[in-house]
Amino acid sequence: MTRKSSVALGQHRAGNPFALDRRRFLGLGAGALAGAALAGCGGSSSTVGSGNGGNGGNGGGGDSLTVWGSNAWSEGDAPFVKALENYSDADVTFEPFPANDLVNKITTAINGGGGPDVMLLDVSQVTQFGASGLFADITDRFAPMAGDFFEANVLSAQYEGRQYAVPYDTNNVGLFWNKRMFSEAGIDAPPTSWEGLLDAALELTHDEQYGFMMGALGYGAYLWWPWLWQNGGRILTDDLTKAAFNDDAGREAWQFYADLNLVHGVVPPTFLTVTQSWDAYTDPFVTEKVAMMTTGGWGIASIDAINPELEYAVAPLPSRDRSATVVGGNALAVSAESANADAAWKLIEYLVSSEQRSVLEGVSRMSARRDVLETDYVQGDPTRQTFAEQAEVAVARPSIPNWGEIEWGVMAETWDSVIHEKAAPLDALAQAQTRVDKVLAG
Repeated sequence: MTRKSSVALGQHRAGNPFALDRRRFLGLGAGALAGAALAGCGGSSSTVGSGNGGNGGNGGGGDSLTVWGSNAWSEGDAPFVKALENYSDADVTFEPFPANDLVNKITTAINGGGGPDVMLLDVSQVTQFGASGLFADITDRFAPMAGDFFEANVLSAQYEGRQYAVPYDTNNVGLFWNKRMFSEAGIDAPPTSWEGLLDAALELTHDEQYGFMMGALGYGAYLWWPWLWQNGGRILTDDLTKAAFNDDAGREAWQFYADLNLVHGVVPPTFLTVTQSWDAYTDPFVTEKVAMMTTGGWGIASIDAINPELEYAVAPLPSRDRSATVVGGNALAVSAESANADAAWKLIEYLVSSEQRSVLEGVSRMSARRDVLETDYVQGDPTRQTFAEQAEVAVARPSIPNWGEIEWGVMAETWDSVIHEKAAPLDALAQAQTRVDKVLAG
């Protein structure tokens, strides 16, 4: 199969008007975080226990540690679990949970004075726990190694300038394009600008074929952020107290994005039914009904499994005033209730070390360490190289505990009203500004 900076800072602020006590944090639930969770299959929780100790084996150090994470990390060959079994400085137990249950499990356990020592979870969920005091503040421990990681991933794991988790893996959104469709249309290369994307999408749209795919609901909002940033816009004001996306830059980006469907008709009508499934979102591209889409590296394994003959490549997102993409990934945190905080931190240092990169490579993920750019894993694959280079221009979404309510609530509903033509794009954006301001005001 053929498959071939200036780092943007996140938005943080002093003060603590968003701080949550533990009871209020429980009220957030997993619903506000559903779109961020690491995808995993169902199944009961299980414990993956220690090895037999000895040289390189688990259990040599005397300390006992428990790690919780999505059950996706224990599937297949489970290199993450093997890395824990091979850790020689503590007896480590890994307990996997369905991704949709993980946040509530962690919250309930730590509130009860128990739970794991270390948690591996989506980086977008860290702020909620940092604000509530459920995760340990690791700012001083992390400071000496902070520069080793992509900055957007570092900022995504902060709350009010304090660090509450260490980036583990990173992902971002790129432009997937069908090489056969481009060749047949006489287009030599993927677009590098907004205007180029529109021109290519128009050329590639005919009969039952469409030029570009976009998402509905929260996917549409999530995939729009890079357009906003590329046009010089911001999601929130610098002090994180007001919405900032309804300025000239934001309105132009929002209108352009909406017009791809509403005016230019380069998006398949079926996109209106795509809700909370990345597989459903990528299906028109996989089945060669759509020539371009924006998504992350997490979709590659599914695409390759469904249509191994598909000839496609991944390019950087088309840009405007600047290059930008949205960052994601997972991070490792220490419980504020852990009785073994020093041992827990030592385990995290081991897991995020350059020597353990193969754990992530074994599940087709990319380390959040900047030195991943120089590895054979990245340099030997054009797709991984694209995503790794984009990590340098990735932008962190605002680090506030009610971010899920904004992204997967207000903005998802706003985008839905636009694509279903219930509201004019700019009217809807203005209404979203008012709603977001109310969320931020508490």
